[in-house]
Amino acid sequence: MRAGGVLVLDRSAPVQVSVARVVHLLEHVADGLDRFPAPGVPCSQQLDAVIAGEARAIVAEIEAREELGVEAGGLAEVADQLRGLAADERLALVERQLRAAEPHHSPELAELMRSYTARCERAASP
Repeated sequence: MRAGGVLVLDRSAPVQVSVARVVHLLEHVADGLDRFPAPGVPCSQQLDAVIAGEARAIVAEIEAREELGVEAGGLAEVADQLRGLAADERLALVERQLRAAEPHHSPELAELMRSYTARCERAASP
């Protein structure tokens, strides 16, 4: 996603995968993550909001993929862990994983959080 809520999609992706990705990205727009990082706000505060918003977006994308009958892709490991959990439990699990962001446990989530942290720190540097 680009600043201002411009959605960027992979042209080669199947339509159902793109639809699930749009669901994810629209969650970011709703949470204001398309405007991340915010100037003058400490990174610790922003990263807390990122974790909550990213968890909602990841869960929404996984649920959309399930409804559309497409594989979870890079989120397959997370999707497997969410099966059978209630909505609030799903969000809590993904938030815990994003906070832990351990590369050996979930390299995709660890890289995602490293990227957010680096973006915030670069913006905060004079």
